[in-house]
Amino acid sequence: MPIFKNLTFEEVAYTENVSKLADSGSDELISNGNEGHAQILVHQMLLRATDNMRILSTFLRPDIYNDSRIISAMEKIISKGNVEIRILLQDSQKLSKKNEFLKLCYGYNKCKIYQVANPRSEELKAHFITMDNKAYRYCADSTKDHYEDDAIQAVASFNRPQTADNLNKRFERFSEDATEVVVPWLQ
Repeated sequence: MPIFKNLTFEEVAYTENVSKLADSGSDELISNGNEGHAQILVHQMLLRATDNMRILSTFLRPDIYNDSRIISAMEKIISKGNVEIRILLQDSQKLSKKNEFLKLCYGYNKCKIYQVANPRSEELKAHFITMDNKAYRYCADSTKDHYEDDAIQAVASFNRPQTADNLNKRFERFSEDATEVVVPWLQ
């Protein structure tokens, strides 16, 4: 059962629903309408990852990735040492010194961080995360201020292997000319 410290009623209900769908292996689509939803989905994926995670992001937004639940799940992955994490960034110059997720990842030998070669490519408007080649969270347009209105900005599912595979193929294509990110203030 998830920990519900400092969550609103809506966040508790959303967390319970996401957890139930993930535990049951459901292929149901899950809407993602705000930053809290993004945090919950990333957290649930990190908790359940057994093999790999792929993250395509502009710069690992600290307002999402510094969430204490995400940090805790990342610490568990590191302690087990069994999940490979690959991250592609669109703008590594925006990485924040306050990004705890980045610090944990940078110190984990199975986490690799890369900068895409052509960050302004139209194909990179969409950002996504995949987990174990079956689950994903997909945001169609990362260039918008995500959560200004009530429109669904992203979707996720914990059991759509074909979609996750297609996203992983895009990830691999974007990785071809990517360069490993060296963060001097983390060395």
